This record gives sequence, structure tokens and C-alpha cells, in this order.
Amino acid sequence: MEEVQITGHVTNIIYQNPTNGYTVLILENENGELTVTGSFPGVQVGDKLKVTGFYEEHISYGLQLKMRSFERAEIEGISDIEIYLSSGAIKGVGEKLAAKIIAKFGEDTLRIMEEEPERLKEISGISLRKAQDIGVQVYEKRNVRRIMTFLAGLGVTGKLAVKIYEKYGDDVSDVIGKNPYRLAEDIDGIGFKRADEIAERLGVLVNSEFRIKSGIMYALSESLQEGNTCLPEEELIEKSAVILGIDEENVRLKLADLMMDHKLILKNENGRMFAYSAVAYKCESACAAKLLRLSRSFDGYDGNVKNVDIVISNTEKSMGIKLEEIQKNAVLVAVKNGVTIITGGPGTGKTTAIRAMLRVFEERGKRVFLAAPTGRAAKRMSEMCGKEASTIHRLLGTGVSFDGSGTVYSKNEDEPIEADVVIIDETSMVDVFLFNALLSALSEGTSLVLIGDCDQLPSVGPGNVFKDLIDSGELPVIRFDRVFRQEEDSDILTNAHRIKEGKDITIDNQKSRDFYFVPRDEEKRLKKDIIYLVKSSLPDHLKISSGDVQVLTPMRKGNFGSVAVNAFLQEMLNPPAKGKKEWEYGDIIFRVGDKVMQIKNDYDLEWEIRGNYGLVTEKGQGVFNGDIGRITEINEYAGYLTVMFEDSKIVSYKHEQLEELEPAYAITIHKSQGSEYEAVVMPLFNVSPNLRYRNLLYTGVTRAKRCVTILGSMDILNAMIRCEDQNIRYSGLKNRIKEAFSAYGE
Repeated sequence: MEEVQITGHVTNIIYQNPTNGYTVLILENENGELTVTGSFPGVQVGDKLKVTGFYEEHISYGLQLKMRSFERAEIEGISDIEIYLSSGAIKGVGEKLAAKIIAKFGEDTLRIMEEEPERLKEISGISLRKAQDIGVQVYEKRNVRRIMTFLAGLGVTGKLAVKIYEKYGDDVSDVIGKNPYRLAEDIDGIGFKRADEIAERLGVLVNSEFRIKSGIMYALSESLQEGNTCLPEEELIEKSAVILGIDEENVRLKLADLMMDHKLILKNENGRMFAYSAVAYKCESACAAKLLRLSRSFDGYDGNVKNVDIVISNTEKSMGIKLEEIQKNAVLVAVKNGVTIITGGPGTGKTTAIRAMLRVFEERGKRVFLAAPTGRAAKRMSEMCGKEASTIHRLLGTGVSFDGSGTVYSKNEDEPIEADVVIIDETSMVDVFLFNALLSALSEGTSLVLIGDCDQLPSVGPGNVFKDLIDSGELPVIRFDRVFRQEEDSDILTNAHRIKEGKDITIDNQKSRDFYFVPRDEEKRLKKDIIYLVKSSLPDHLKISSGDVQVLTPMRKGNFGSVAVNAFLQEMLNPPAKGKKEWEYGDIIFRVGDKVMQIKNDYDLEWEIRGNYGLVTEKGQGVFNGDIGRITEINEYAGYLTVMFEDSKIVSYKHEQLEELEPAYAITIHKSQGSEYEAVVMPLFNVSPNLRYRNLLYTGVTRAKRCVTILGSMDILNAMIRCEDQNIRYSGLKNRIKEAFSAYGE
């Protein structure tokens, strides 16, 4: 499409979404009126704009200009002033009064209105009060224009400019001029690198103190995003120096200043210095203190061990099973301790032990709550235990603070969860901040049982909680490492445990019913195979829908990363069609019917569940990383897209919130944690060497319920099985637990 540029005045705003700025407006110039659509945050009637975009023919509204970019143009000359004042931009000034004012003051009109508004009394029909009101309006509008122009000169436009203005108001120039790196701390969407670009335009010196300190904290923040709660001091210095483009000694000198500012903590861990952000350090320390409190405040089982054995025996009879010794031991340990950890892979008997444990607790009249990190994991837990489980976020009553600055929970130290026992599944997925929130909501005397598989991937969020709990040596741990469940012809189970042990897997495509390997070294053939498996082969073989087949990839990028696979699967499974609505966001085209996934926790997003006749039966807040659903509606003019998630929650997204969604025909193995799918397709092709490790493959294989198909390179598959080490994740919870329990024992 040919790009065009149009300059004109905004004469009417037909629709404007106040949150994301999506606007339908009328732009007028010497050639007439034109409907323009796009995101125009902060634009008002009377503004003069220079819009770049392309024409499109709307099925209902005719020819429109779809904006790609825009900038505010200066109002210059008598003609521009006449159009501006006649547009109704200034309340109380119509066409006739505008003509009088311009006739009196000419090209000096806007300056007079802003700087000497009392002179407007010289015009018949304008009182002093009205003159002052006009002056205030003109000042505010022109001040916004000046600020937007100032920000545009720094390369900041659109929604980010509006966010900055809403945060700092008239002080924008002053705040940014003094320390542009405050933007990285205060404005969502601006990180250190963007703030550094702005600082460079303002002439900030490379070795300025606040630049170096901001760069160090950015390096720690980036590391936190990668899952680390701390970094070796030397690694932090090296990383910061690269980011800042300065020598390491200048970085080292500022560490002490950050410690004095209470933003950084240096800790000697077994003879090696580690740097923590104050937030991460306090969080891990708080977790350790709360674990100690739960462990020491628990009074134990209200009866003797003999009584426990009787209850377990009765439970076995009522469930029609015979527990193995390790399962009985797990129940005994859980009823006698304030914190219990249970780890084991699939088929090792964990589920049976948990069901028995649940029965024992409930027969003793205990209030038991079940929870898991994601909606999918909670649903699986409910099905396995025969009792409703919720997400941890829902258990905590998650919301957003009034000022939007962070997450708040209705359940906390002051309003704890009213439970005697809380059992958490898939604990390896729980990051340190969520774990701290959970511990905060448990009162003294509550029993906490944490279940997981320490051989799976650590949490997407910061920390290495489950592994640190086990490695601390301070908490009772039950390890289920013997396979009890031997389903006939189930190679998924067999191969999962062989992968965990670093052994070659069993592959027999002729005899196996649920585990297949297809060698492929040609991209075109591999692509066709993936499409065939997802669209027809596996659905036909397993009598399921294509939506029940999940492609899992080791990486996001690359020809067979989740992004690329999503693109070609979308075209095959949900192609464009007449009447099927689409909405473009960046490089992604969202289409009605698309399978999508929430990729970040949003505690503020509202959801509702509808019953018969579309009546709302339940409302709430919070949609979480990993939740999967289908797009049911796109209304571009009203500025929203609707998704129905698998738990029947209906959520509407504004355009700017689409950054929280991704197509989900293919997802990374990391994103699949805690989920289970009828069938998994896993392409292993050109996998980056740093992603060829065992627990990544193990996690992917154990997501499949009925069938696993791996396509690609046998060399890569074998390399992943043999590579026990994954990328190092730095965390300090293990040491904080050791310190807390050691101090208590002294």
C-alpha cells in the first residue's frame, strides 16, 4: 500500500478510548474532511496534526486513513488560529467571538490569550472572569503541546508521552532534566536503555553518578527477569560496565553508594560476594523467617502415632487401595510437621499419597485448601484429588494497589487464610515473590505441604524456591523416586524417567502407542509434518480436536521457535476469511477464533463468567501467565478484543493490553509448566546449545497425557538427554533458610 501524509485540523472526535488512545476522528484541510483511525492519545478537537498512513476502504464507513504515525503541527498564521478557535477547542469561544478576538489581536491572539488574558476584556461581551477562564484553558492546552513537543524532541511520542505527562504533570521538563533515569523507575514501558537514549539527547555525561547507579540497578533488574535473585559481585560489575560502556573500576566505586542508598546488598556466601537488590534480599529473608515460624509453631498431630496408623488404615479401606511404605511415610510426616516437601516424577505414587493425606486431614476435621500456580494445574489437581483446587493467586485474593504501583493481596498477615492445612502442587513453578505472599497469608499453626518435581524447570519468575527448600536441609523432604504406575504400553512414562536418569530413550514407532520420534533435517518437510500432525493426524488418531494438540518448542526465536511456528499454524488452522475480524498489534495479527495465551500476570484485568442467556454469574479480577483461551470477539472501533479462557472466564483487552497476549498454537516448554495436554508435538531443529539440557526435554515430555511426537535431530535429542547442567540460576533462599534455622537453634 502506498503511504501518504496529510496535514489538517481535528474538527471532530467520533470515538476515543481514554485508556489506549484508539481514536476515530475527522481531519479537515483545504481538500475537505477525512476520517482517520489509530491511536491518538491526548489529541483534542482543534489540534493541528501531520498524519502518515495509508488509505483503506471500510466495509461500512467507506474511505479512511489508517494512521501509522503522527506528530503535532504548530498552529501558525491567521488561518490556523481561526480554525483552532472556531473548532470549539476553547469552551465559551465560538465562531463569532473568535472572529472578534482575531480581528483585534491578529497573529498575536494566542499569546495574548495565554500571557495577558485580561486584555480580552477589550472585546465586547467578554468579562474579566470569562477572560481569565479562557486564559487558563489556552495555557493548559498550549502547555500540554509544549510538553509533548519537548518529549518528541527526546524521541518520546504517543502513549509513552501521555504516560509521562500523567505521572509528572507540568513538572515533566524539570524532572527529566534533573535525572532522566527516573523514567526507568517510574514509567512502565521505559527501561534503562530508553532512558539512556533520552539522557544522551539531554547531554548527560557517560560517567555521571546517577547514570552509573541506574545502570547497575538495571543490570540487577535484568538478571531478576532472567530468574536470578542475586549475582556474583564480579559478574554484576562486568555486566554493568558492558551496559554502561565504562570501565569496571567506575562501576565498583558506586556499589558502596547504592548500599548507602539501601538499594543494594552485598552478602558473603561461602567465601564469594553476591549482590542483591534490596527488594529480592528482603523477600528471601522474609520467606526464611516465615518458614521457621510455621515449622516451630506447629503443635503436630492431635493424637499419637498409633492413632495416625489407624486413620491411615481406615483410609486405605475406604479408598480401596494399599499404600506403599513411602506413601504412608509421606502422610505421617505431613500430619506431624508444619512444613512438608514432597518431590517425585510422574507415576511415582505422589497423587495417591496426596489423596490419602487429604482424607486423613479431613477425617480429623481439618480445613484443607488445595492450590496450584496456574489455572490448568489447579484443574488437574482438582481432578486428581476429587476436591476443588484454586490458583494460588485466587487463594490469596489478588488485586492491584489503589495507585497501580504493585500487587496487593486480600489475604495476608492481618487477614490470613482460614485453613488448617494448605497443599500446593507444582511448587517448582512458584517464584520467590509469590511464595512470600503465600507464606504471609498463613497463620501460626497452619500446616503447609509443598508438592513438586525437582527435576523439572525452575519457575519462570525469580528464584529457585523448590530446589532451595530441598537443598537447605532444614525441612522434612519425602522423595518419590520409584515408579509404581506401569500403564500397559506407556512409553511416555518409561522415557520420562530414562531422560531424568540421563539414559537413552526407547523408540519404536511401529510398536509404541504414545511416544514417537520422526527424524527430519529439512525445514520444508518438518514444517509440513508439524501441520499434518496438528491439523489431522493426531486428532484423527486420538479422536480429539486440533486444539487439544500442543506444539512445544525449546525456544521463542528461530525457524522452529514458538513465534515462527505460531505464524504458519495460524494460517493453516485459522486462516483469514471474509467477515472474520482481525486486529493488528505490532508483528502479530490477532484473529477471531485464534488460540491465545496470557504471557504475564495482570492482577487488574477484570473477568466474568456467564451462564444461561448470557447472564453474568460471577465476576473477579486477575488473569495469569500461562492461561490459554480463544478469541471470541474483536471490536476495533470500541477498542477491545474478547477472550474466553479454558475456565470459562471472559476477558476484554484494550489495544494497549494486547502486549499481554500471544498466539498459543505453539508455546515454549517453559510456558507449558504445570499444564497437561492430550498430545504434544516437539520440534527439535537448530536448538541453541544453551537450551540443550535435560530438564527442558523432561518437562516437555511430561506435559503429554496420551501422546508425544518429537521431530527433528536425533543428535540434538541425545545431547539434551546427556546434558545434566542447565544455565546456572543464582538465588539465596537456601542460605537464608539455613541462617534463620541456625539462629533459632543457638
